[in-house]
Amino acid sequence: LWLKPKAEKRCKLMKVTAIFGVLVALASCKHMTTLTLSRTHMTVKVNDDKVFYKPKEGVMSATYPIFEFSREEWDRTVGTAQDGTVITYEAVESSTSHSAGDPEGAVPEGGFSKPKTVCKIVSVVQPVEKASKPGVKA
Repeated sequence: LWLKPKAEKRCKLMKVTAIFGVLVALASCKHMTTLTLSRTHMTVKVNDDKVFYKPKEGVMSATYPIFEFSREEWDRTVGTAQDGTVITYEAVESSTSHSAGDPEGAVPEGGFSKPKTVCKIVSVVQPVEKASKPGVKA
């Protein structure tokens, strides 16, 4: 039995129990978020067992988010990373690391932060290739 989703949460009724004669419904809600891949030649890094998407790679910023995916799951659902691919994921684990940066270089006040999210892929929408005009070779 699915409860009506609110915003980007999908809830599944897990247990109904009676406490002091009052029915209580416990639901497991999962927060779903989407990413649209861009600059994949710079921002997607693949190794033997993990795939990392770093959307601010090569860009000056105070925050550098890192999204980590299982390589097996990535290969099965995403395949080859393309700009415009939309990935809906569930955050399995989140953490943030901070660093002061190089005091000789440009450093934002408070230093740099790297929020890391371990993700489970829920769905993938590949970009639609642009059709070429009739009579024009691609």
